[in-house]
Amino acid sequence: MSGSDILLASIEKFKSFYMKKFLFLFFIWQTPLLFAQNLVQNFGFENGINPWIIFSSSGSATIFSFDNSEYHSGTTSLLMLNTPADSSYLAQIVPVVAGHRYLCDFWVKADSMEHYMLPFVKFRNDTLSVYDTYFCPNGNTQDWQRIVSRIIVPDNADNMVFFFALFGKGNFRIDDISLVEITDTTYNSFTVQADQFNGSFKKLFSANGIGPGNQLQPFNHIQKFQELGVDYMRTHDFQTAFDHSVIFPDTTADPMNPTAYNFHTTDSCIADIINAGGKVYFRFGQSYDPTHTHNNPPLNMEKWAQVCVQIIKHFNDGWNNGFNYNISDFEIWNEPDITDFWTGTAEDYIRLYRITSTKIKSYNPLLKVGGPVVSNVYNESFINSFIDSVSTYNLPLDFFVYHLYYLYNPYYFKVVNEYVRNKLDSAGLTNIELINSEWNSYMVSFETYNEWGMDDPLNAASAAGALVYMQESTIGKFFRYAFDNYWFGMVNWYDQWRYSGLSMRALRQLMDNGQKLFVSGGDTLGTVIIASGSPSNDEMQLVVADNSSTANGYTIHIQGLDPTYVYPYQIYRIDATHKYFLVETGTVSQISADITIPVKSPFTDHVIFDCLVSSSNLSLSNNLIIYPNPCYKSFSFAGKMNYNEYLNVELSDVSGRIIRVWEINMRHQNNIFSVEGISPSVYFVKINNADGKQIVFKLAIN
Repeated sequence: MSGSDILLASIEKFKSFYMKKFLFLFFIWQTPLLFAQNLVQNFGFENGINPWIIFSSSGSATIFSFDNSEYHSGTTSLLMLNTPADSSYLAQIVPVVAGHRYLCDFWVKADSMEHYMLPFVKFRNDTLSVYDTYFCPNGNTQDWQRIVSRIIVPDNADNMVFFFALFGKGNFRIDDISLVEITDTTYNSFTVQADQFNGSFKKLFSANGIGPGNQLQPFNHIQKFQELGVDYMRTHDFQTAFDHSVIFPDTTADPMNPTAYNFHTTDSCIADIINAGGKVYFRFGQSYDPTHTHNNPPLNMEKWAQVCVQIIKHFNDGWNNGFNYNISDFEIWNEPDITDFWTGTAEDYIRLYRITSTKIKSYNPLLKVGGPVVSNVYNESFINSFIDSVSTYNLPLDFFVYHLYYLYNPYYFKVVNEYVRNKLDSAGLTNIELINSEWNSYMVSFETYNEWGMDDPLNAASAAGALVYMQESTIGKFFRYAFDNYWFGMVNWYDQWRYSGLSMRALRQLMDNGQKLFVSGGDTLGTVIIASGSPSNDEMQLVVADNSSTANGYTIHIQGLDPTYVYPYQIYRIDATHKYFLVETGTVSQISADITIPVKSPFTDHVIFDCLVSSSNLSLSNNLIIYPNPCYKSFSFAGKMNYNEYLNVELSDVSGRIIRVWEINMRHQNNIFSVEGISPSVYFVKINNADGKQIVFKLAIN
């Protein structure tokens, strides 16, 4: 039984008494408690320890005390002091209302930590655990650090358990713990500067997985792979292709003997990635194996490293009937800080990394190598040992790799990344690229494995939020886990979009549309906006995402529009009732530059300004738009139209050559215009009425 399970058993002993006590307090403070007050009792430890529950895995090694010299506010904080082998927990049960939203807020300070502190919430009801979600983990801090997140209570939960877990040796202080219900429904307000550019985008569209497949497979994902613009594919968690135990199954064999290698499936998967337009980021080591057959350190690390070199030679230099792919990025092992992947010590991994990285660089110094590929960057003992070894012995390190999961507030993907950046810079490793090679923000019950926040609008909005926040980070590559996967994927095994894939596709289209525009109005709690535009001011896209606020909608004020044009727009939505569907159309102009949209989180809205209309023809346009844009087989018009009009509709290419012409009577003919047989490109649609008025739309045909 794990420490948290033991603690939950202890909590159940207190639960009946505590709930009765809380209901009495609730009756006394009913209105202010629900709508203004902190639901956490004794939040600053000014009144001793009750009703907090404390527990230590060793029973006596942890010291829980009140620190009157170090506190964020008031006169004291709680100090948890661990010995190296100990794990300690602090917890409190708080009744909550299903479906309501709350703001969690607390302050922490830590020093002398060898491992890390993990704050998390377990949502429950009287019979079961619903799901777990994590706040940002913590290592050592120089000063008090605030951690804040909005959360949505799932429909089948009526209480939550605040947990603060300290693993291993360290001094950890906590103060001012707050849980307040959010009730403000004011619309979020955003501003977009359509004529002010803010640099280029970080196109962080890399992923884990087997790859897109090929045309011979009935459920290949080639089109979706390309629509997402997947840059790098990390070769992890596909045991039959990329693992050492598959490629070099007999560890007693000679690594220089070509017949000792099995490249068949590996060759096929890597060819699929490259043929679809992706690049390979090669992970050496093993995928997850529930039998834990291959999680031990290699008995002969020199041989293991030589196998790595021979694999590189196969894919880059043609060795053993190989290829010339010029794969450049090689990651050494996966998550050696947890026993699911590594039963050895940190020193064992550092030795493997030293031998392998040195051998690869000796073979080709232009190749890039990286580690330590940890599951938790706040594991101070492991991380510090690795960084110290790299600095002291000048080990090859082109990129530092870590993983991060379970965060309800996507802003902390950026916070954690900058924590790692500062740690490397402090060690003199200022030119090392930072890579997060596994990330996802889902929640799950680790007791029942019921997922929540994985394939739904919440995960889609959180994924969009993470990518927007990471635009202002020092990250180099950001690998979503995963591209195709039953639980985690952006695409399922039957080549169907999952929610997160659609939100990331919207961001990819936005970033491919042009340069980054100045925007404002987002927060650091999961409400974001991002925009792109072109210097000619005739193309603009926005993505607005909100994973948890109580706002009833949003308003966008667009500044810097060209006064000679009006701008039709379409809004495609991902939420509880829409899976990237058109929900709104309209126009904006310099004299009417606001868009006000009612919508409840979690949602992701993709706003596309996909054409422009000359303002001299407003009498004809009358909020007319063309959709879908891009189109595939046909397009239509939407908006207020005079259905007695005869219209001439002309499709021409960018050179002015007329491709197709339609003469229609709006009363008697369908408003559908076929473009089948026309080559994919950008075209212009000119609409002329009998009075000589004309509207010109830009149309993309895919």
